[in-house]
Amino acid sequence: TGLAVFSGLQMRQAEIQQIRTSVAVSKTALANNQTLDADVASIRAVRILQKSFWQTVMPDHKLKISVLGQLQQTTVTGQEQNRLELHPGLIGNSTPYNYSEFNGILGVGVVSGPLSGPLYSITFSPDGSQLAALRGDGTVRLWDTSGKQLAVFKSPQGRIASITFSPDGSQLATHGEDGTAHLWDTAGKQIATFDIQDDPIGSISFSPDGSQLIIRGLFGAVRLWDTTGKQIAAFDDHQGQITSITFNPNGSQIATHGDDGIRLWDTTGKQIAAFGHQGQIDSFTFNPNGSQIATYYEEDGTLRLWNTTGKQQLAAFDGHQGLIFSTTFSPDGSQMATGGTDGTVRLWDTTGKQLAAFEGYQGSVFSIAFSPDGTQLATSGMDGTVRLWLVGSMNELLSRQCDWVRDYLTNNVDVDESDRKLCDGIGQ
Repeated sequence: TGLAVFSGLQMRQAEIQQIRTSVAVSKTALANNQTLDADVASIRAVRILQKSFWQTVMPDHKLKISVLGQLQQTTVTGQEQNRLELHPGLIGNSTPYNYSEFNGILGVGVVSGPLSGPLYSITFSPDGSQLAALRGDGTVRLWDTSGKQLAVFKSPQGRIASITFSPDGSQLATHGEDGTAHLWDTAGKQIATFDIQDDPIGSISFSPDGSQLIIRGLFGAVRLWDTTGKQIAAFDDHQGQITSITFNPNGSQIATHGDDGIRLWDTTGKQIAAFGHQGQIDSFTFNPNGSQIATYYEEDGTLRLWNTTGKQQLAAFDGHQGLIFSTTFSPDGSQMATGGTDGTVRLWDTTGKQLAAFEGYQGSVFSIAFSPDGTQLATSGMDGTVRLWLVGSMNELLSRQCDWVRDYLTNNVDVDESDRKLCDGIGQ
């Protein structure tokens, strides 16, 4: 029995070496622009991994991530789905950035060009057909996903600081450096203005049904309004500054975070619960069904997941080297994406396990958004690009890659006979 175990471990190590060799060959071929050879080697690594008995009973997670990352890089070579480009009248000739793929995500597009300022925020419309982006010049640009610019939004009294779509996608809310908030239709026409007396507006968000907006002032005021500009309720029990606010996904509660902790309220302004934590919470967000809250602690640099009482920590997410600027849940709540000053975007499950890391940004990552169906991830950062990534499993990416190289495997005389059947039964 001992001899059998020893023999099995030797087989496992031999398979690991075969996989690592195939990944290394793929990387070398890709660096030398031998894209088809790189494709074949990455597929070979995947197939050895998938067929390995020992990787089933004794999986090597880091090895799998390495194989998946190389599959991503080879899959996207020459297979760009679309490119969103900034308005040529504003930036001159567009100079696209090269995009790259890491650990389970396929990049499918990029907004690029000589910069008139970085892109600080990016968000999908609820149906996924449009993208709104906040530029460094303070304007908001609205595109469809083919790259056509639809509208430009500019506050009459200063730069725009944030953007958010209404749930039905028919309106956008912004707030600007003049301290007011504005409601727009998607043609760029202003509908309503919101102003908190003696307190510049710091953030604004819609209720889930789109009938109300919750607005936070920089000095601590929180107000609930309808979309005509009428105030409904005030939330005034915090001691100190309020840093963030959000609706529960069902719209029945509002969460506020301030110097004295997080509080839950109903929509009449009545406090339901209050809880605080050790350390300064920098930001928080509900999961899609409202049963959990993710909080970011700037003091220790970690993201934490809690139940809605705030008393039970469910998971901690530790991996970024620096501050986290953006946190978002996938639409089904099974994953979270984060980005920050280390220039990476990271994908996690809700147990705190890191699933992927994307390291192609030059500078900080400011904003992340999942598409409504959860199949795409849009990211923006200091380098001025908006990148669209296709979230896919190893099998999905393998199928795409095999579609790309199948004829080459079948017909090219230089292909090793051992590789000709790598894609048999894949994607057919």
